[in-house]
Amino acid sequence: MTPSCRTIVGLVVALLLMPLSVVAQSAAVPSTAVQPPRMAPSSPEAWTGTWRGVLTTYGAVDSVKFTVPVTLTITPLAEAGAYRWRHVYANDSTRNVKDYVLRTIDAAAGRYATDENNGIVLDEQFVGGMLVSVFQVGEQVIENRTEVRGDTLVQDLLAWRRTAVRETRGTGPNGEQGAPVSSFRVTSRQRSVLVRAGR
Repeated sequence: MTPSCRTIVGLVVALLLMPLSVVAQSAAVPSTAVQPPRMAPSSPEAWTGTWRGVLTTYGAVDSVKFTVPVTLTITPLAEAGAYRWRHVYANDSTRNVKDYVLRTIDAAAGRYATDENNGIVLDEQFVGGMLVSVFQVGEQVIENRTEVRGDTLVQDLLAWRRTAVRETRGTGPNGEQGAPVSSFRVTSRQRSVLVRAGR
């Protein structure tokens, strides 16, 4: 092989290997372009204040059943790690009120509990910037999610029947190793979008 041929071969090999070295370097040093966004504050202290907005209840497909104005007031209580969550719907502070207490169980682990002051207590988990509870009422399973983004608080509630509408088993590498997979039909959704009106 002539010197010129050896030079050309060396350049080709270098070009072929370059992507591998770039990939290896990218794997070793995380790119700032793919870093996840900052989450909302994980402490209920950051959520205290007055929030006002609208609750929308959805029916089948994307139909809106009704909308109701909502005011949510979150205030710290004398009890350590406890916060009063007072919802007032349709500006009726006599009949349309939900007056709950959110208690901190283990802030480091993101564990909280909502006391509805009627004997019902719901466990809550703060995960990925969102406070989530899943509970069952009769035949209905309900998932309630609350998150704060800037000066906007969003509460999203989904409900579905606990009886599966379909059960299948997968095969192959993405088939969940043949475990049964159950599907459930969502029956309703409520979404509140509230803007901070005061601290």
